[in-house]
Amino acid sequence: MNAGKMVRYAIKGLEKDRFEILPGQSSALKLMSRVAPQFMLNQMSKTVNKLLAQTKS
Repeated sequence: MNAGKMVRYAIKGLEKDRFEILPGQSSALKLMSRVAPQFMLNQMSKTVNKLLAQTKS
């Protein structure tokens, strides 16, 4: 999602007085982290581990 779309989504959420604004795939990520927290932690850690391996070498 580009920055312009995200800002429009956030402004709409603020106008509707939403407690939590989840743009793009954030709502799916939140749901999956509640259903299978360890699985989602492992999936999200893969990207971080790759970046760390690149910085160490």
